Amino acid sequence: MRKLLALRLVPADMSFERKTSVLIEAFGPHLSTIKEMTRSHRDWVHDCLINPHYLNVSLPLELVLRTIGTELESMATFPRFATDWRWFKALSGQNRRFNETLLDAAGRNTLSFIDYRRTFPERPSAENAPLEAAFAAIHQLALDWQAAVEGGDQLRRDQLTNRIGRQIGEIARLLATADHELAAAIHELGAIWALPAPAIADVNGMKLFNGVFGRESVYVSFTRPRSEDGKAPSGDSNG
Repeated sequence: MRKLLALRLVPADMSFERKTSVLIEAFGPHLSTIKEMTRSHRDWVHDCLINPHYLNVSLPLELVLRTIGTELESMATFPRFATDWRWFKALSGQNRRFNETLLDAAGRNTLSFIDYRRTFPERPSAENAPLEAAFAAIHQLALDWQAAVEGGDQLRRDQLTNRIGRQIGEIARLLATADHELAAAIHELGAIWALPAPAIADVNGMKLFNGVFGRESVYVSFTRPRSEDGKAPSGDSNG
């Protein structure tokens, strides 16, 4: 959503340097809330707001595990969110299921990926599924909205603007059942998005959503499982 707000703040024909300064001014207070930030505000604006391919950088864990199939098994992640209380003697053959266990753990911890400042109690994956679906839906709407902007389709853009607003409201509704603070932050986002023409001061002055940054990068290590005779099927033993 910060990417989409940025596209509404700066016209396409504005110079690169002017876009940079405008977006630093608008989002600087947001970025100033991040502890131990390793990039300058300027670099973050370039990477996340001006970079035209930013919204394409999305690799869901489910897609990763489906792609690697049985070739690799998850070994560890950071942050560490998976617990596995199964008896070690049962972890053989088809019962290993490390990837499935990791995916289920991610589903139980959806809320803790939304705001890096906080962790939340686990909930059943099925209970978090509507929220996961709502986030996937708004990501697709964001891709469609950006494409409409780039294609100069004003009617399509306006239609998608309204749909995104409704989807923000749906996310706020779902979050309200788990955490009123997060829901309030998303309501504030929705109010800014609903403005006919959001201004720098509107984004700069956000008080609730400004500090909400997700755990956008999860590091996963994999190992190549060995066959029943103890030999790696092919290639290196680690991936």
